[in-house]
Amino acid sequence: MFKTYKNATRIFFVASFFLFTTSCVYKKSRAVVQNEPIEKSNAESSQHAKVDKDVVKNLTSSEFKQLIMDFDSSPNEWKFKGTRPVVIDFYATWCGPCRQMAPIYNKVAELYFSKVDFYRVDVDEEGELANWMQIQSIPTFMFIPAKGMPTVSMGSMAEKEMEQQVAALLHSE
Repeated sequence: MFKTYKNATRIFFVASFFLFTTSCVYKKSRAVVQNEPIEKSNAESSQHAKVDKDVVKNLTSSEFKQLIMDFDSSPNEWKFKGTRPVVIDFYATWCGPCRQMAPIYNKVAELYFSKVDFYRVDVDEEGELANWMQIQSIPTFMFIPAKGMPTVSMGSMAEKEMEQQVAALLHSE
């Protein structure tokens, strides 16, 4: 009996440790990992820079208040300021799943940029916005229709699933 309990405890500890180390949970206290540079090949860096510059825009708290919603003046009511659907990627530079999703997000953005606005929010740089939006896990994607309430998807998703979410935004108009 004691041996079974000891093995179960050991398995629980290993599983907990694995889940803890593989998750990308945003925490207010920034770990040392934030200061580690993320190395990319020159081709990958230039591709992301091109997509970021042309299609996916970085969004600050003040820009969010101007373009999406002013949460200072209307903290309890969703009042979308835009006229086109919006997708926002909440990410961190140190987050592995966020880096895996970046090419998928960029590809979908390239497909739909003429009908949908795509933004990216670094939760480490824009803590006020991340806290107000109650971002607890990254990557988190917010899908905002031109009319109606936004939906949120946490974690990685397949390219097809992301395309379906964006297509649903267009059909909700």
